Amino acid sequence: MAASAQAQTPGHITGVGGVFVTSSDPKALAKWYRDVLGIDLQPWGGAVLHYDAPGHPPVLAWNALPQNSGYLAPSKREFMIDFAFKSRMLDMMLSANFDRAVEKLIGCFEARAKVLFTPVRQSGPAPSPASGSGPATGGAPA
Repeated sequence: MAASAQAQTPGHITGVGGVFVTSSDPKALAKWYRDVLGIDLQPWGGAVLHYDAPGHPPVLAWNALPQNSGYLAPSKREFMIDFAFKSRMLDMMLSANFDRAVEKLIGCFEARAKVLFTPVRQSGPAPSPASGSGPATGGAPA
């Protein structure tokens, strides 16, 4: 796509971030890709294909998955191509709402911490350390 066309569109594909296939025998399929096409399989069963291109993800993932894995759901297809996507509209929304989202997230954490770490008050006087009902230091039990 020409640079001028990219500037006019709200978003565009910048590359491929992954290729995923399902198989009734994913180990055999992965072995075939390794033996015939030379893909360097990783311990997790797939491969990471490195390449450099401006604005493109630095790697591409490839993986053969069990046919019933549900990884591609809700699609019923046997493969998925995960496109890397650049969206000016999404970038604008994220930058416009980032500070507000972070403030809200911090507020949620602070509220939860207050609930979790505020001591529960019991009715009646607190036991004294000398009475033997609490630790000798007077602190909270470990």
